[in-house]
Amino acid sequence: MQVFERPTEGGGDTLWASAYVAYGRLTPAYQKFIEGLTAVHKGNGFHLQAKVRGIDVHTDARGYPLNVGGDLRAVHPVVRSNSVTGLKGIFVNRIFTKRIVDLSPDESKQVLNYLFRIVSDNHDLQVRFQWEPTTSPPGKHFVLPQRYARRRIYQERGQGRLVGRAAVI
Repeated sequence: MQVFERPTEGGGDTLWASAYVAYGRLTPAYQKFIEGLTAVHKGNGFHLQAKVRGIDVHTDARGYPLNVGGDLRAVHPVVRSNSVTGLKGIFVNRIFTKRIVDLSPDESKQVLNYLFRIVSDNHDLQVRFQWEPTTSPPGKHFVLPQRYARRRIYQERGQGRLVGRAAVI
C-alpha cells in the first residue's frame, strides 16, 4: 500500500489486525467449528461514496468472471489460509461481513460478534500506521482485516484519501 493523498486536517491512520494471531486466540475446538464456514460480505456502501465523488461503480468483471454487476457482494470462507505459509486467519470484517451462510441468523450474529470482538478488543494484535504522502508501511501485509480510524469524519468534511493497495492472502 502507498498513500498518494490523505485528509488535510490530520488523521489518515489505518489500523491492521493480525488475522493469524486472532485465529490463534481461539480454542482448537472453536477453530475446528468455524473452519469450512462461509460468510456473505457486502460492499454496497461504495455506491454512496462513488455517488458523492461523481464516479460510476465499475460493473464489468472485477477480477473474477462471476464478479460482475452493481451488487458488491461476495461469499468468502470465514477462515483463510496463506498459500505460502499455511497459516490460518480469521477473514471477517465488522463493516463488510453480514452473515455466516451455514448458520441460522441468530447463530451467525453470535459467532460474528465473537470474532469481531477477538479482533477489536485485543490491541496487542493490532498495529496503527499514520500515513504521509508517498509513505508505505514497513514489512509484508498478510494481516487482514483492516479498520480505518476516523474515516466517517473525513467523509462528512468532504475529505478523502487516495491509496494504492495490494493484498496478499
